[in-house]
Amino acid sequence: MLQSTMLLRLVKFIINSHIFLALAAASITLATQAQLGFRPQIDAFVAMIFLATVFDYNLHRFLTLTSIPESIHIEKNSWAAGNFSALKGVIIISFALLASTLFFLPFKTLLLIVPLAALTLLYSVSYLKNRWDGYLYKKIPGIKTVLLAFIWTASSAFMVFFSRESTYDTSGIILICIERFAFIFAIAIPFDIRDMEVDRKSGINTIPIAFGPQRAMQISNISLGIALVIAFTQYSGINSLFTLTAFILSIGITLILTNSKKLRLLPFYHNGILDGCVLLHGIMVSGSYFIQT
Repeated sequence: MLQSTMLLRLVKFIINSHIFLALAAASITLATQAQLGFRPQIDAFVAMIFLATVFDYNLHRFLTLTSIPESIHIEKNSWAAGNFSALKGVIIISFALLASTLFFLPFKTLLLIVPLAALTLLYSVSYLKNRWDGYLYKKIPGIKTVLLAFIWTASSAFMVFFSRESTYDTSGIILICIERFAFIFAIAIPFDIRDMEVDRKSGINTIPIAFGPQRAMQISNISLGIALVIAFTQYSGINSLFTLTAFILSIGITLILTNSKKLRLLPFYHNGILDGCVLLHGIMVSGSYFIQT
């Protein structure tokens, strides 16, 4: 009984501290390595992506709780509110480790990290009360989700190509970036549906608020379909059969999980199951490299 309780606490900590999400970010970064023809391996860049995800998402939660006192009553903030010291500890440790990884990255990668980091922090603080009025968030439907998908695409796809000496053609990396954007964009929409009331009170015009939850899910499904079509375009050759199979399976599973009304009622649906879709996608695509080589 004691071991089960400790295991459950550990699982909750990994999910609520965004370590699980960071593993997902690292996995799709490894997937990009495979898509570019490199052997997927955990290096300083992948470690940076992992630690940056842990740091930024927990910092975002910290800023939310400290800037908007009433946010303590929102369900998704319950763990952070009840474990504030642990939250601050994760932020400090992840930042220290993140800073150490920067010494092992090429200078040209650091140049790209600076504007991307600024954009990421802007995403974290821009619509908090008494900070910035969030003009774009309030006026343009879905800009919040577009910005999120862009940041994930730039960090997990384009920067992998940019930081390596690669002969991969320009059209190929553009397709990889569009595929990644469409995949992340699709998974982000159910999170916006969950946050509809909070976003509405904050004046943020998300896709579910502008078009309704049902149509928003249709947009999510179309976005996943676009990712799959691009995968067919890129990996229809016999030499890429396993990569295409990985895309078909992972996107098919994601479609089922994002559209399941029963699963949406589970406690860890968003931060567990949906984040798990990203992790599964990364594992399957990067794993296809080892099967076909």
